[in-house]
Amino acid sequence: RLHQAVTLAQLGGSDRWPRIKALAEDVLQFDFNNAHARWLRGLSLQHHFARPLEAEQECRRPVECARMQGKDAEANSWEAEV
Repeated sequence: RLHQAVTLAQLGGSDRWPRIKALAEDVLQFDFNNAHARWLRGLSLQHHFARPLEAEQECRRPVECARMQGKDAEANSWEAEV
């Protein structure tokens, strides 16, 4: 499901975000700290659902998760985009 969400995110088109959010949330049900799923969920909130405050908060969570997992390069990249 995460792979599907990433692929959809890369394809383009505004109608993809609800599906990306649903796929990311499916992943998060089983892996609450999945940084990539959290990031995609945050992007979907920002790009489609017009919930900027919630989107920003959601995009900060994967930065923290990635740092805890020792993935500093990803954390730095995401932090720069927030």
